[in-house]
Amino acid sequence: MHLRTSIILSLSVLSLGACISNPSSAPTSSSSSTPINPFAKDYIYYFEHLDEAKAKNEQCLKDGVFKKVGVDMENADERQMIAEYPDDILMLNPGNNELSPCFAAWTANNAAEPLRKWQEENKKKEELNQKFEKQVIRLKTEWEKKYANEDWNTFYPEALRKESVQTRNRKNRLEDRAKREAIDRIFVDKAEPFLNELKTKNIETLTKEIPQSCRKGAWDLIPSCKAYYHVLKEKLSEKTLSELAGMEKQYKGAKHLPATVQSAAYRSAVEGNSEKMDKALMLDYRKLNTEYMKCTKKIGDKIAATESQINNTEHFTPSFYLELYPECVITNQVMERLELPTDLNKVIDSAVWINFGKQTRETEANSEKEWKQLEKTPEVAQAKTILAQKYAQTPWQNFISTVEKDYPVNMADIFSGTEEKPKQKQKQHQIMVIALNQVFTDKIQPLVDELAKNSIDKLIAEIPASCRDEGKIDWLADSQCKVYSRALSKKFQNQTLEELSASKDKYENKDEDGFLLVYVAYSSVLHEKERKQYLELSNDNTKREAAYRQCLKNISGIIEKSYVSEEDTASSYARRAPGCLAFSSSLPVEESRFDYFTKTLLNKKRFQQASAVKQN
Repeated sequence: MHLRTSIILSLSVLSLGACISNPSSAPTSSSSSTPINPFAKDYIYYFEHLDEAKAKNEQCLKDGVFKKVGVDMENADERQMIAEYPDDILMLNPGNNELSPCFAAWTANNAAEPLRKWQEENKKKEELNQKFEKQVIRLKTEWEKKYANEDWNTFYPEALRKESVQTRNRKNRLEDRAKREAIDRIFVDKAEPFLNELKTKNIETLTKEIPQSCRKGAWDLIPSCKAYYHVLKEKLSEKTLSELAGMEKQYKGAKHLPATVQSAAYRSAVEGNSEKMDKALMLDYRKLNTEYMKCTKKIGDKIAATESQINNTEHFTPSFYLELYPECVITNQVMERLELPTDLNKVIDSAVWINFGKQTRETEANSEKEWKQLEKTPEVAQAKTILAQKYAQTPWQNFISTVEKDYPVNMADIFSGTEEKPKQKQKQHQIMVIALNQVFTDKIQPLVDELAKNSIDKLIAEIPASCRDEGKIDWLADSQCKVYSRALSKKFQNQTLEELSASKDKYENKDEDGFLLVYVAYSSVLHEKERKQYLELSNDNTKREAAYRQCLKNISGIIEKSYVSEEDTASSYARRAPGCLAFSSSLPVEESRFDYFTKTLLNKKRFQQASAVKQN
């Protein structure tokens, strides 16, 4: 177990923590600054005034503030979306000054019980610490006089022996802990000149200089070893938790018991810093919110820079990213402890899958680019010339069946329109596939162009009967079906994505009517256009965010003028709203976010309609 893991385990034991709501829907990138949560001001106020939060929440629920904007606060998923994207709900409800304070009051009131529970536990801990401190001070005062003439080199083991302090008291009683602490403090005072000398050296030098006798199990009985321990602990405590995690390789010995001097100092520093951070964040929401924002920024950047592979499961687990940043582990644990609407686990999970989708589409695009580059190579041109001469007298109607006899391979690679990824087959086979396809295309292109002069409806009506029955279509032997398929593809290619999407119901159901050929041609073109749009928006955060926000505004305007039924969905309005296809297609960007906030608009309209009915 590496020390980074040891840090995480230490954090878990201490129930460490920090931070609240997600960064807003403001665009982020590796170069962008940490986003600002528009709810933060109200969060801070109500977390500092829990009684007011309770009263405010009751008033908000009574006034139906959430219902009026289409939000169901009883639903955990809905609370999470509002917490992660506060800007979205504010944008869709301009002028609604109650949303931010109401959501903040609800969140603070919901966290009140776990927060009070922690405060009670912390109070008991503080009382115990005060009792402990009084004992330490009493013993230190008494023993300073008793051992006034003892040198620091002899004091430590002598005091432990005379005061009957066990070096490893498994029961860890308060009295024994107080005795050891008093002796440690007297030791530090007596050894101050030597400690000050050690403090002038850096951690690396100190670690190298540790005497060999300190590398054994009984080092905590040797005064000079204790001196090195105290100085190392002090210096390591000045480091941040992330810096300490980065030093793990130097302290692999920490997995052994008893620990070496440096390992014990390291673990003590980690536990001490972790406990301090946990307490600070629980006591001050401002710090909690700040840490949360920092975590979403740096983890988001890390996810974007990580190539996710579906067979590498750790890249899809939030803990993989959290453990890179110990402060974020604390942040997440505090969020979970306070039962906040969202936490870093949920934010990371969403970001990971969005990034994986983006990388998958980029891989597809790169494969296509490599294939197109291969099509233009001299090797393909030479192969095409040879094959064109060979089949010069072969009519296009017989071309596929003839080639199938000459080259008894998987002909679907050649004539189905499926472009195999270059690395999946030998280059020579790829060249043959491309060249044969080009020869066939040259033979049928005049006919394809002629057919494409007709309307799509006329083309469909003229499709031969042999190409209509899915069970009887021979995609390898029937060149005529390929001609009609390519003519339809050409027609669909000439349409915009908006035009294609408007015809979705018309053409996507054609496979049920015995027109599989139409369905395949339509869906292939639609998918390709959607993929290009997806990549364009995925690669530009600012452009995507602007398109998303404009889309929601457009949908909001349409819904406001419409009568909304219980059956209406986000996708049905996306087709009617300009610029929204990217968020509701088969390759959607910001899918869950878009669906949810469109849903709030629909719920909001339904609430208005129901209210109007009651008034009438």
